[in-house]
Amino acid sequence: MKPSLIIGLVLALAVILVVRASVDLEFSMTPVELSVQSEGSGGGLPLRVAVLGDLHVGHGVVDLDALQRLFDAVIAEGPDMIALVGDYAHGSRHIDQLRSAVAEVIGDVSVRIPTYLVLGNHDSRTDAEAWLDAFRRAGVTALENEVIVTNIGAARVCVRGLGDFYSGRFHWVGWPDSCASRFKVTLTHDPAGAFVRPMEGVIFAGHTHCGQIRFPFVGALWMPTTAPREATCGLYRDSDRTLYVTPGIGTSILPLRFGAPSTWNMVTLVAMTGKEVSWFKTYETHRRAV
Repeated sequence: MKPSLIIGLVLALAVILVVRASVDLEFSMTPVELSVQSEGSGGGLPLRVAVLGDLHVGHGVVDLDALQRLFDAVIAEGPDMIALVGDYAHGSRHIDQLRSAVAEVIGDVSVRIPTYLVLGNHDSRTDAEAWLDAFRRAGVTALENEVIVTNIGAARVCVRGLGDFYSGRFHWVGWPDSCASRFKVTLTHDPAGAFVRPMEGVIFAGHTHCGQIRFPFVGALWMPTTAPREATCGLYRDSDRTLYVTPGIGTSILPLRFGAPSTWNMVTLVAMTGKEVSWFKTYETHRRAV
């Protein structure tokens, strides 16, 4: 094959990738209905949880205006609770101003809908304590290796935030006795943290971007986690845990996504008692969020 033809094919593929990647950066929402084994009914379940991760504001097409439009779309769907699983901004340039602005947007959201979050590896790189302080000053419940016992509407819920395993900030915290009859939700960034010990309830994680670039028949070329490969995108379930890894919104390293669209999830949690979880179903829709 002539070198000129090879170069032409490579350029054509690059154009296709960029065009397709721009489509994949049009945020969409994927509803998920998930049954989770629970010792107690949790009161007012089902519980609708909006799960968002890896916003990476400041990288690629995700700026503060896009962030605001994204949360406007989330609020419009009427979740009972919002769970954010880390990586809120990208890079270190003007990070202090960006941190404050992101915290302000999320703080305004938390006034309307109970919002809980954990930090990711990018947040740790740009001063984890400053991020925690910014969120808490904005009125957001930022959790790091701790549990909060709360009521969300009629639902009795315990929310646990475990530090990011990838960043070395993970420290195991068990459920207190007061959570015995409550629905249990764990937030962490790197899904590898879900495999440290058996975990009761549901775990939400992010970090992987579902590979960010995925090819047909091949899948993702690389996942930045030590979690099992089958536990790096979407639902993973075994006898010790129920884990859902959200694909995330933004980008890292390369400002494009291919085969792994920018997505947030609306997860409807239904408590099931007994030894077996009876069902799981997921379906997709492409409601434009911005």
